[in-house]
Amino acid sequence: TGTPKGADRTHGSLIEQHLAIRAHGNDQADDIDSPCFPVVVLHNLCCGISTVMPCLDLAKPAHTDAEMVIRYWKKHKVTRISSAPAFIQAICEYALAKRIQLPDIRSVIVGGSTIPHALTLKLDSVFTQAQILLVYGSTEAEPIAHLSLSALRKDWNTYAGHLVGKPVAEAEVCLTNPDAKLDNEQDVQQSQVAVEDVGEILVSGKHVLQGYIDNPESNRDSKIPRANGLVWHKTGDAGFFDTQGRLWLVGRIKDALLIDGERIYTFAPEKELDALANIVRSALIQTPQAIVLVLQTQATRNFQQILAVLAKHHIHQAQYVLIDEMPVDGRHNSKIDRVQLKKQLEQGKLKPQPFAVEVRYELP
Repeated sequence: TGTPKGADRTHGSLIEQHLAIRAHGNDQADDIDSPCFPVVVLHNLCCGISTVMPCLDLAKPAHTDAEMVIRYWKKHKVTRISSAPAFIQAICEYALAKRIQLPDIRSVIVGGSTIPHALTLKLDSVFTQAQILLVYGSTEAEPIAHLSLSALRKDWNTYAGHLVGKPVAEAEVCLTNPDAKLDNEQDVQQSQVAVEDVGEILVSGKHVLQGYIDNPESNRDSKIPRANGLVWHKTGDAGFFDTQGRLWLVGRIKDALLIDGERIYTFAPEKELDALANIVRSALIQTPQAIVLVLQTQATRNFQQILAVLAKHHIHQAQYVLIDEMPVDGRHNSKIDRVQLKKQLEQGKLKPQPFAVEVRYELP
């Protein structure tokens, strides 16, 4: 979310990205792919794999016509798909409601955002014969890490934050102190944090884009040249390595709450809040006036439980506001649009109020 930056793609970077995707995509000669990610179409052309695209608005994947898409997949004998969580969620909800299974799809790749726990429980009920892979990456570096659906479900609550798996062989990943000034490789080396400590995620590799188009400021902020001709790309994501070498995300650095000089990253408390009954999605936003918990909810909530989660994460003074639908990013419709939420709060369009344990609220 935020202002998009023009990615400076070259023939070389596209080839390296194709090779990185091929190493982990389990391509088969008879595959028929229906991706929601445009770069995958280029990959398929390189592989000689057929690509079929349903007639849908890829700018609004969360509001897709699931019936039409499933009918299209069946007609064209699609064997694999890749999409953001919002799109695949719409497909799963429709399929489960109509008791439809899609056993002919052999591969499902989900990326573009962290995945809701409820969706992890639906995927293999619809895609009964598929290898389901969750991928972490970005426009500048795709892929960075991945893991299977079964591994994600098994270790969902092992640590706070969202598990995204081990880095792929093509990506060199390190975590550095978020407050460190990084101008060169030596700075990167000296600023790395220990296992299980949170740091900013940096990635390097032949498939990592070297810069942005006509944007020297972003290049200075995000790209650190290396002696081998590559760059370290600063993702802006905060995370940590667990003892198995797997990467966990805890939030965007710019979205962290600043409380008594300490950063409180948002993913861990939001993940726990989202697990509470009747909460569809939550977002913690800091304005100059207050820390605000934005709640998309279905029915009555237990404010005692909400306050207990906040206190566990050292958030003791917060207000809340209720919304009907969480604003999301315009590309994948999956990430919370925190910029929009903050803007609405600061403009008074959303009016937070103090917590009162006795308050009960039900949607009409």
